[in-house]
Amino acid sequence: MFSLRCPNCGKTVQMPAQFCPHCKIELRLATEPKPKPPIWRKLAALIVILLCASVIYYLVQKLLNRGAFESLRKYGHSIESVSPATDGSASIRVFSSEA
Repeated sequence: MFSLRCPNCGKTVQMPAQFCPHCKIELRLATEPKPKPPIWRKLAALIVILLCASVIYYLVQKLLNRGAFESLRKYGHSIESVSPATDGSASIRVFSSEA
């Protein structure tokens, strides 16, 4: 048998002990691997992150689109059509209600 010092209280503990008899902390050897979190926790975290990113993207797009056409409405214009282009841009046809 051998002994070692408890990392929490510093008192000597006779091995093989799983817990310190003085402070009741769990003792592990340095070679023991730490348990991995279950896969469902990783998946849940990923889903939460993706959901948050989607909500943020939606809100930013909604704010940007609201501001883009606000000035047109202010001066009596309205959107007649919006044609998306292949490069990601859009062609907007503006209709003026003023004669």
